[in-house]
Amino acid sequence: MQEDIIQFASKHSILILVWLLLFVFVIINFIKIVFSQVNRITHDEVIRLINKKNSVVIDIRSNDEYCKGHIIGALNFPAEDFKKNNFTMLKKYKLRHVILVCVNDHHSQKLAAFLNTSGFTKVSVLKGGLNSWNNQHLPLVRNK
Repeated sequence: MQEDIIQFASKHSILILVWLLLFVFVIINFIKIVFSQVNRITHDEVIRLINKKNSVVIDIRSNDEYCKGHIIGALNFPAEDFKKNNFTMLKKYKLRHVILVCVNDHHSQKLAAFLNTSGFTKVSVLKGGLNSWNNQHLPLVRNK
């Protein structure tokens, strides 16, 4: 049995390497999520925070994507503006609960961590992004 494994590994070294790299990637991402200071919240929690806590939802997708459909009351602040370090418009929300939204929550997690280090006190991310929101058939506003 052990000889078969060694023989397989020697014949398929590239395949073994790819599987090891994928495994390491999954473990690293899992560790990042577990130890992240970014709070990922469900769509139910987003609705509660909007209704009860006067939270602000910031959609970080492009303007075109935002116009195709966004959460009611969400502000559009594209991720490119964060990359340019041009987020002065958001500074007035530093003390409010900020909920970042993107397509699937990957980009918003990075920007939420950035906002945390920039002095924002309460930053959360919609878990699963707008894909999750759409899967629950929750309302979106469409601009023309």
